[in-house]
Amino acid sequence: MNKWKNIWDKKTIECPIAETDEKQLFLKMKEANGFDIVDGAFTYEAFLKQFEELQYEINYYQQKTKGKVSTLYEVGCGNGANLLLTRKMGYKSSGLDYSKSLVDGGNKILGKYGIELDHGNADELDEDTKYDVLLSNGVFAYFKDLEYAEKVLEKMLKKANCMLALIDIHDKDKEDCYYEYRRKLIPNFDELYKDLPKLFYPKAFFEDFARKNTLEIKFVKTEIKEYWNNEFIYSCYMFK
Repeated sequence: MNKWKNIWDKKTIECPIAETDEKQLFLKMKEANGFDIVDGAFTYEAFLKQFEELQYEINYYQQKTKGKVSTLYEVGCGNGANLLLTRKMGYKSSGLDYSKSLVDGGNKILGKYGIELDHGNADELDEDTKYDVLLSNGVFAYFKDLEYAEKVLEKMLKKANCMLALIDIHDKDKEDCYYEYRRKLIPNFDELYKDLPKLFYPKAFFEDFARKNTLEIKFVKTEIKEYWNNEFIYSCYMFK
């Protein structure tokens, strides 16, 4: 049994919003989403670099098509921490997550920024309200199998006017190295992470999807300073 949902359903955030600057608020929200913000494992600047990459690919699309990207929707947004950054980037943003506690906590915080999150599973994504960019950040690793992932991709593509941005995809070619590294780092790794699997993706999975849907595709190596996971993941961008 996959127990990830049990974990995410217990996640929440309690933060004195009025007394917290936006940078610290963002880090608190990312920590509630499961990111290691302790001991310098992640910094605000590292997250900014990740979104500079996203902006670069959005700019690429705009230059190629002479179009304008103004809206963004994140699938698997948790409490919506990333949407604080996409808002600062100038995009009208929203998102969806299956953890009600994270969505409820995020809505309490993000309401003052004009951002509202939706609650639901990724495969329940509403296709009718369109956004220019459909983003996912790390969530594909928690899907149950490739069939489910393809179903989500199809819904994301229908919702997207312009492009898909899939960040932090676990690389199937690096799966053995990933688990070897984790077991060295955490002696009781198998016990701690029993029934908490990660799904790894061959690049051919996304290449086949792009070919079937006549999309331009680009893979980008993740290079976030101090991020131990760099060697085991990649990002994938697909353009209409």
